[in-house]
Amino acid sequence: MLEKMNNKLSIIGILGLFFLLANSISVPVIKSYDARYWYNPEDITLEDNVYSVTDYVSLQWWYIDAVFDNNYSIHIGIITVGSKGIHGFFLFRITVYKEGKLLEKKFSFVPVRFVEVSQSDPLIKLFDKEIIRGYIDDEDRMALNVSLEVKGVKADLKLVGLIRGWKGFTGHGMWGCPLPKAHVQGTITVNDETIPVTGRGYQEHGWDIRHLHRSWYWGKFASNHTNVIFSKNMKNRWKEDTFIVVVSSGEENYTSIARENIVFYYTDYEYNHGRFIPTKSVFQVDEDDVHINVEIEVQSIHFTSLIFMNHWRFHTKITGAISVGNTTEKVDDFQIMEILHYP
Repeated sequence: MLEKMNNKLSIIGILGLFFLLANSISVPVIKSYDARYWYNPEDITLEDNVYSVTDYVSLQWWYIDAVFDNNYSIHIGIITVGSKGIHGFFLFRITVYKEGKLLEKKFSFVPVRFVEVSQSDPLIKLFDKEIIRGYIDDEDRMALNVSLEVKGVKADLKLVGLIRGWKGFTGHGMWGCPLPKAHVQGTITVNDETIPVTGRGYQEHGWDIRHLHRSWYWGKFASNHTNVIFSKNMKNRWKEDTFIVVVSSGEENYTSIARENIVFYYTDYEYNHGRFIPTKSVFQVDEDDVHINVEIEVQSIHFTSLIFMNHWRFHTKITGAISVGNTTEKVDDFQIMEILHYP
């Protein structure tokens, strides 16, 4: 039924998404800020991962990815644009990679009225089937069950948080990570083959978004006991909106890094679909007892374009070191990152 509906609604859905996004972009920003805007995260709760209803047109998303031990990886995206919980569309996406190379990608537009959501629990259902359900497990850890199938590509996954999540106001809306670093286990189904998977995952939630950055470079990496998530968000080609860096140490602690203590520059590029995309970058932090020096090297690039959104998803190799306090750890990580540009 989902596939049949999608064939009829894809064009309508794309046009509707374009219209709603265009209107959302024109809404005035709630709070003025510049490149020194301070992202001040606080503990995220289970309720912060629920569907947020607004009286005005706004954007929200649930982004999930995972890198598995058997060289598969996955991205699952749920994006919705609308208002009052009755107007707008959901976009469901699932993309599977093997050794960083695209294996399969599927998407589906569904009107909001066909999607059942809860305003008290992290729960999204489509045609009475649970797509995501968030909960606190028996060990008091935040967890998320994901079960999404689009045109024969399917993921049934359980993510359990390994470190404390956080949220904060970006100046354009709310953005946070219920699961900055999670253990993932389950199955994926591609080409009629069901594959058991285990690995490390991530989930973020953005909501009440009334204005979009012109572009961003988002990424993450970890050592044994530390975790770093960053997002360089641009107002235009030359001016930043805000550069968010959150460093987690151990299972409970996290800190936001001030802009003046972040260095991020590119050392090599590849011309890809009309833009020079950085393929090698250096990321550094030097603030109080937090010191980071890593190199990010792109292993593969997957380009997609939807209306006016140009998107490059990377599989990256990250090497270097992180020091927090008196402890220094080696970084040798493989992660999914992305760049997004509007024209």
